[in-house]
Amino acid sequence: MTERATVTLGGERLPSEFRPLLTGPLAARRYRVTVEEIEETDEEKRVALRQTLTERFSEIDAGNVQDGQAALQEVYDRHFPKGA
Repeated sequence: MTERATVTLGGERLPSEFRPLLTGPLAARRYRVTVEEIEETDEEKRVALRQTLTERFSEIDAGNVQDGQAALQEVYDRHFPKGA
């Protein structure tokens, strides 16, 4: 069974992905946000991993990462969590 969590946030605390979808002054408004875990297909997991790797390699190539091994370890930990 999927768990849901609902919280109320001020507009300034909304994740950046939501901001372009909303109009008006965000700081002056409050929003109710519901978060629900999803079951990803293998293809969705591959797409997410590919996107994360592309972003991380771009950061490394641009010189924005001090420790490449640690950066790739973060990718591994994020996409292949222990116990999953």
